[in-house]
Amino acid sequence: MKCVRLSLVASLALLGSCSALFGERGASGGAPGTQPSASTSPAASVKAKSKVVPIENLSHLPTWVHPSNRDLQSSKGLVDAIRFLGQGEAERASVQLQQVRSAAKFGSEVTALHAWALLEANEIEAASAIAREGIAGFGATPALGYAMAVIFEAQGRPAEAFPLYRDLATLADATDASMLGACARTAVAARRGPEALVYLDRWMMSAPLGIEGKRLRAQALQLSGRDDDALALYQQMVNDWPQDFTLLADMADAAFASSQSTLQVDHLALAVDLLSRLTEVDPQRSAAFWKLGRTQILLGERSDAQKALGRCLELEPDHVDAGMALAGTYKMDPEVSAQILLDLLRQPLSAKDVERVQSALLELR
Repeated sequence: MKCVRLSLVASLALLGSCSALFGERGASGGAPGTQPSASTSPAASVKAKSKVVPIENLSHLPTWVHPSNRDLQSSKGLVDAIRFLGQGEAERASVQLQQVRSAAKFGSEVTALHAWALLEANEIEAASAIAREGIAGFGATPALGYAMAVIFEAQGRPAEAFPLYRDLATLADATDASMLGACARTAVAARRGPEALVYLDRWMMSAPLGIEGKRLRAQALQLSGRDDDALALYQQMVNDWPQDFTLLADMADAAFASSQSTLQVDHLALAVDLLSRLTEVDPQRSAAFWKLGRTQILLGERSDAQKALGRCLELEPDHVDAGMALAGTYKMDPEVSAQILLDLLRQPLSAKDVERVQSALLELR
């Protein structure tokens, strides 16, 4: 199998030196198969790798952590741990895997499986420790590279997860939608829009994107500076899934971001329309009222902006930006403006925000 190299940053993060990422996958051999999926974790199922454990008992595991035939044949405890994972008992599986690994030597997939089980049990730091222990002993194998990618993503470190998923994708089936989705997902989270589009285009060639894939594509388009294309795709999704209010929120946020950067009247008007709809659907969403008021100010709709910003402050009295913006709409009435700022100062603000509000008050004098 082709050997892929880690980027320098990922190598240092994982191993403390520049070394090969993915050698041969040990006794398991073979590249992963395909299971198109719009939003699940990558590589959810593959061709059977063991005659001892039926494939249906492995299909709930990510491809990269499937134990080798040899490991499965040598340990009933390992088979039991896999069964526990299939039953949703991640903590029990983690304990079992610790015992199994303490009793005998296994391939790197079992160590990666242990890390993955800990992650499923929400033991992120323990999972990271096990994966790094495995890397120290086995090197950066595909199984352990996958484990670290998932761990980085769980830790909110997409910029470090993406290169690992990207390198794994070179080993995976070219149409493995789950791995392509992982690459796109972490690229978007790392704000690498053009790279995300590359993987989404590959995904679209093998399977429909579905709602989550299309959502990723819209985000990637906007990150790539293609606002009109992103908004058109959001509009299509809102039409297709009218009851999905998260989509409406995403489109409203996209329209708001575009309107603030372009200041185009049509984008501003679209943002106001969408944000107004969003506040009707969810009248407790303070951020939507803040964005609505800010956009209405840009359109010169001062009275409407005052209502929106006032509602934002009702929901979130310490929203400094909303308070400052609302005070700014009353420049012709300094007393009202000052009162808004004084009300802000009664909130538990940071030292920096207190300084901002006090400066605004001084400007009124």
